[in-house]
Amino acid sequence: MIHTLFLLGEIYLEIRHLKYFVSVYQTLHFSRAAEKLGISQPTLSQQIRILEDEIGSRLFDRVGKKIYPTQAGELLYQTSSRIFNELSGFESKLKKLQGSSEGTLRLGFSCNELITRVLIQYNHLHPGIVIQANIKSTKETIEDIEENKKEIGVVRSSYHLPDLTSIPLYTEHFSLIATKDILKDLQKKKVLSICDLVKLPLALYPSNFLVREMINDEAEKQGFTIDPKFEFSTMNSLIKFAESGVAATILPEPFVREINSDCVTCLPFATEELSQLVQIVYLKGRQLSKAAELFVDLLKEQYREKAESEMVFNH
Repeated sequence: MIHTLFLLGEIYLEIRHLKYFVSVYQTLHFSRAAEKLGISQPTLSQQIRILEDEIGSRLFDRVGKKIYPTQAGELLYQTSSRIFNELSGFESKLKKLQGSSEGTLRLGFSCNELITRVLIQYNHLHPGIVIQANIKSTKETIEDIEENKKEIGVVRSSYHLPDLTSIPLYTEHFSLIATKDILKDLQKKKVLSICDLVKLPLALYPSNFLVREMINDEAEKQGFTIDPKFEFSTMNSLIKFAESGVAATILPEPFVREINSDCVTCLPFATEELSQLVQIVYLKGRQLSKAAELFVDLLKEQYREKAESEMVFNH
């Protein structure tokens, strides 16, 4: 409940004083107003005098047993009516927000089929909430959160994010995808190492993508540099090149399992070499809006209900 209100320059008015004043104005009788308010008449008279002192003007003229509003009283009544109308509208909107019927979900994420499905369900459950979602890289999503452009994000990252609160969803593993001709020397292997990429023609994400950074870092640990023949920022392009037999690519396993193509083979990398944590992130210390809380709860629920193979992230 709001107790004070900044009004008319440096004058601070208490809401309860305005309520007392409005009651007196509407009844033009201190005793009836006091009874209506549930307080004593002396208390009401004292509170009106305090309000008059704060404003610096008399609010009522007392003529015999009758009272009449002064010009200052008329002006304050008009102002009070607007204030209470605004407060009533605010309380109504606040209740809707708290009840999830209104608000805005400001979300950033790396392209993910699960996220899209959850957003569709979320909209069905909460049609009054506006969804502002952007598909960006992990780095861009984190920057948007830090700059308050987005409230929450769903990202993949193996790095410590000191300024963000993180809610882990699952660990994402990676596989090499290519035609049998390209993988002919590797097909006997059950698990690949990053060093197996040395002699392969590769189609990968650009170097500013987090997945590419992870691949480059692991290659550097093993003493060599990744030099892909092709670079694409979309997963569809990487898949097309892999299916055509022009190059091999590296994709998250959940997405790999949804590729309906007989022309490619998928070989997994060792988890300790290529894997990333998919997580919900938002600014540390921030209290999430009701819209964001509802989305986080729904996303966690969907993850519990669905196998990891159904979760698809495109960085």
